[in-house]
Amino acid sequence: MTIIFLSEDGSPRISEGAQAGQYVARISVTDPDYGEYANVNVSLEGGDGKFALTTKDSIIYLIYVDQVLDREERDSYDLRVMATDSGTPPLRAESSFTIQVTDVNDNPPLFDQQAYRQTIPEVVYPGSFVLQVTARDKDQGPNGDVRYTLLKGKNSHSDWFSIDKVTGIITTATALDFESEPAPSVTVVATDNGRPPLSSTAKVDIVLQDVNDNTPVFPSNFYNASIKENTPAGTCFLELFKRPCSPYGDFILTSRLRPNLALHELFLTDRRIVSPTEQTLWVVGRNKNTRV
Repeated sequence: MTIIFLSEDGSPRISEGAQAGQYVARISVTDPDYGEYANVNVSLEGGDGKFALTTKDSIIYLIYVDQVLDREERDSYDLRVMATDSGTPPLRAESSFTIQVTDVNDNPPLFDQQAYRQTIPEVVYPGSFVLQVTARDKDQGPNGDVRYTLLKGKNSHSDWFSIDKVTGIITTATALDFESEPAPSVTVVATDNGRPPLSSTAKVDIVLQDVNDNTPVFPSNFYNASIKENTPAGTCFLELFKRPCSPYGDFILTSRLRPNLALHELFLTDRRIVSPTEQTLWVVGRNKNTRV
């Protein structure tokens, strides 16, 4: 009994992408006896039903794939071929071997999470650690090697961050700005090294913690308002708008005419404006930590 494996290098292996009916090995059987003693029956054992045996002349037998293979489920199968003649008592020859199932790139990398979230201060140095993402590929060899990139996009803030292509560690690439975007997000792409390559994505949301890095700004440096005498206390005659808006944007307004008196107090007392003379009021804006 002679067995020839039909792989490119003649080894006992088959691709997991092999279709049902694809041949794995060729078996030739001869018996030097004459007559009915030369009739040989060949059978196949093992393989869990994934492989089968066929012949057209009872001399040449072929082992073929009978069911779909999946290397990630099982990567090898033990087979045994037995040849038995028709003599009395029957004589038998057998050969055992292991078929290795080789990998094809049929699995994309999969992230441990489909969405990541991290909170960091607004003011950090470029190169500061943000978080690490991880994707795993069930394939083998180059088909299972994963590389990471950030997806570039018009509305993306990918230029604020960078990612190590091997480790998946995301770091800051430039200065961050809460006032420009308090919750930037990026999309990470994990790509394997198969041919063709397969990939998957995961979203990373970064929440910035605001810090007091902006002074109060009035839209105008000068305001002019006219009011009638005997205007009731509490009447609003001028609105001042502040920007930017942030948790640190609560202002205390005071008058340089009366520095110890908060500006809002000028309109909450029971005093009346009795003189029509034009007055100039200088206003100071002060937030929790800064006075200008």
